[in-house]
Amino acid sequence: MNETMSVKECAEQLGVTVVHMRKGIEQGVYPFGVAVKGGGKRNKYIVYRRRFEKWLNGELTG
Repeated sequence: MNETMSVKECAEQLGVTVVHMRKGIEQGVYPFGVAVKGGGKRNKYIVYRRRFEKWLNGELTG
């Protein structure tokens, strides 16, 4: 199973806001996360730690 990390943790590591991180995931800018449409106004965000680490090392592109 893929280990995940919170959007907040990811945003802190990149030095951006949580809102920035969520929008980037929604727009496909950050290929290590996905946004899942919620039933109401809220989405659920999943950040895959291994993909995030690969992206940081330049091993994963959009």
